[in-house]
Amino acid sequence: MKTSQGGVVLGLVLLVLGALCVDIAPAAVTGDCVNCHTIHNSQDGQDVARDKDGDPLGTAQVTLLNSDCLGCHSNMEGSSTIVESGAIRIPIVLTGSEPTDPPEPGGSSSNVLAGGNFFWVADGDDDKGHNVYGLRANPADSTLSFAPGGGVGGAGCDDCHGTLATSTSGCRGCHYPAHHQDDGNSTDAVDSGDGWYRFLSGAAMTAARNPDLSRDSLMSLEGVTGLEDPNWEQSPGASHNTYKGTTVQYMSATGNGNVPYNSIGAFCSGCHSNFHHEKNDSDGGMMDASGAWIRHPSDVVLPETGEYANYIYTALAPVAYEDVTAAGQGIVTCISCHRPHGSSQPNMLRWNYDTCVNGSTDSECGCFACHTAKDGIAD
Repeated sequence: MKTSQGGVVLGLVLLVLGALCVDIAPAAVTGDCVNCHTIHNSQDGQDVARDKDGDPLGTAQVTLLNSDCLGCHSNMEGSSTIVESGAIRIPIVLTGSEPTDPPEPGGSSSNVLAGGNFFWVADGDDDKGHNVYGLRANPADSTLSFAPGGGVGGAGCDDCHGTLATSTSGCRGCHYPAHHQDDGNSTDAVDSGDGWYRFLSGAAMTAARNPDLSRDSLMSLEGVTGLEDPNWEQSPGASHNTYKGTTVQYMSATGNGNVPYNSIGAFCSGCHSNFHHEKNDSDGGMMDASGAWIRHPSDVVLPETGEYANYIYTALAPVAYEDVTAAGQGIVTCISCHRPHGSSQPNMLRWNYDTCVNGSTDSECGCFACHTAKDGIAD
């Protein structure tokens, strides 16, 4: 069996391993098996499995894959964030050249995708991305030893709730991509039947730390629900990713497995719980919506009164919805302000926070998307 080792080196941390086989139209995995798999991991006396730089991984990969997460979804030869090979389209979130961020309106082949890009953190700037195992020789953050806003720590906790920089966390700290199912389209919600949206699932770390668990038991764990943009927001506009949000104060209510109510905010809170739960000065602020805010609220409804009534959905500052297929009233989440993989801005923000000046006419300040009365632009 001949397996090509040439061509563009591909790789997207934390996205679908099976995406190498995805057809142009969003659908269940199609294409030649060899696009993703090798039978013996050997060709002409050399290992087939390669890393993001094209070097041998040195070990066979699970499910007979040709590479790991990084090797499948990186473009180390340029800045294009979607790579095409025939009918195959591969979303990229690690590029060898600096991608465009914030994304250019109307689209650009180098625009960062919805989740951002690991270019800046891989280049050594710890403040601009999640430190994921495999990005660089020493993946650990030079300043932080634990996820900021983390509510737990210590042996037995860190790999699930504290860091993505270890071999037992990494990409699978957030994603569990070990299945080939429909990743949805712009009208159908991706949920448990599809392996969860972007494979964001509680099975991710459970699988890494408990390899003897059955596939069925892992797939039964809860994850995030959402809608998929066919271009992964490379051309931000009317078509966009949509995440499920919730306004339930689930710290004092019965949750929904590992990811309460299948919301993106609850998923992020697995590592950044203090930033998410402790919102105000009332009774410790454990998701209590009363009292004075001490942190920017997350998993709360964006009011439809006052200045907030002028909010218009934008990929610069996106909101989530309780029903992703019907939209409705917006819900503020962690990713309303941050790109989870990484961005060109400190703290993985979607925009330059330093230019957000009261009364400014800067249309690229995401704060003003919701706080519409604070800019200098007439309504």
